[in-house]
Amino acid sequence: MDPITTSIVAALSAEATQKTVADTYNGVKQLIKTKFDNKNEFIVAIDRLEQKPQSKARQLELQEHVEENQLDKHKDVVELANKLIDEVNGHKNHHDNESKKTRYRIFISYSRKDEEFVKKLNVALEELTHYPEFDTNIEPGAQFSAAIRAMIARSHIFMPIISSSGEESQWVNQETGYAMALHIPILPIGHGENPQAMIQPLHMIKVDDINSIDKDQIKTLLLGDDGKLLDRIARPKPIVPKRQYEITSFQEERTKLLARYTEQVTHLVGNEPLRQMGALSSFCLPAEHISSDIWKARDGINVRSRYYHSLQLRERLAFEEYVRHHGCKLIISPEISFKSKGDNVTAVRLKTLRDFLQQSIKKKMSVEIVATDRVRATNNTIVGNWFVAKARASKPEGYSQTSFNWHGPTVLNEIEDFDRQFEQIKKEYLKQRDGSDGSDGSDGRVKVINHLDRLIRENCGCDNVEHNSKLQRKKTN
Repeated sequence: MDPITTSIVAALSAEATQKTVADTYNGVKQLIKTKFDNKNEFIVAIDRLEQKPQSKARQLELQEHVEENQLDKHKDVVELANKLIDEVNGHKNHHDNESKKTRYRIFISYSRKDEEFVKKLNVALEELTHYPEFDTNIEPGAQFSAAIRAMIARSHIFMPIISSSGEESQWVNQETGYAMALHIPILPIGHGENPQAMIQPLHMIKVDDINSIDKDQIKTLLLGDDGKLLDRIARPKPIVPKRQYEITSFQEERTKLLARYTEQVTHLVGNEPLRQMGALSSFCLPAEHISSDIWKARDGINVRSRYYHSLQLRERLAFEEYVRHHGCKLIISPEISFKSKGDNVTAVRLKTLRDFLQQSIKKKMSVEIVATDRVRATNNTIVGNWFVAKARASKPEGYSQTSFNWHGPTVLNEIEDFDRQFEQIKKEYLKQRDGSDGSDGSDGRVKVINHLDRLIRENCGCDNVEHNSKLQRKKTN
């Protein structure tokens, strides 16, 4: 494709609204018009493409006009088109970097006398794409003190407003002490006299006059000299208090807690996906009612109770609802075999996972998935940036001891480690499957679906897994 058509398609496809990009795009159109004022088919073709930027026919129509009139021989038009391409790429890189920024939950503790400043602080944090929380977020009818403690416990940063007003507030003192006891990172904002004793050892943002400072000045203070002040505060070396740990040695309890906690956070603020590293992920659990034969088919000879099946179904549905809102990243090990449980067990589970991936494409869910052979004996589930559930070991009948961790900084570190592994495995998997590096923008789910299809055929000889399972049970009986 010639540089003129390429630049126009890129600008329209990127939906770039940045002023410099829009000005250059309009400049390209105007320059073409001045050169071919008696041949307005160029502008008509561009206008048609603007209405439907993804239309290959309309892109080809514009390209044909360029080639027919040798527009790519005009140096000034080509130079401006290349400038447009550079600006579109710069806009896209900026947008990508912004979307990858970590968004923190920040609990603001304050005295009512500082309420006007807190309103400006709230706006500044939201414009920096973070999630400020304070007492006005509490739902009517909720127990006030319990709701405050819950918000502090799940925050990534605790931000008390320290002043003579703040020091007079019993709530600010109590909330600060609670945050320190939970080892939540603290970033105080101070004005007036020296801060209270418990805050003195901590880094503090000093504000000379909270009445005259505006939100843009607050944003500058929150970013720090290098723009990474909040990142440094939110990611200290984690010291995890025991009260934010929960450990269970029973699979039923693990499954119940995974479902319950995921249900609790699905509709809270945040945009982080579900992340899971395990054998076939929770999406190899059926979404059908527990009366369906597929539950017995996936169990094989290791028959589980209806109660456990009901918990597994709840886990599957809770995760799927979360993914519908926030997306997911999955690292699976599809070559794993469950043949010891029954001839068709592996195929049933592979097919269930494949069906989920196919449905996720149809329903336009945000799902990324890669495959490896490294993770068979472990399971690591990170729900948003809320909590981590890690299974210590694996037994033939399933995972044994599982620890749940709600400590904000620890969860962020787990996310960082997971994403690093995900990108490395993704490169290895794509290179192994088709020699690509993923830069073509193709949907990785399609490659995994094809991989699963092959494994399903190898494990049962056909795709009708549930039918095969019924036949096998009849023969056994």
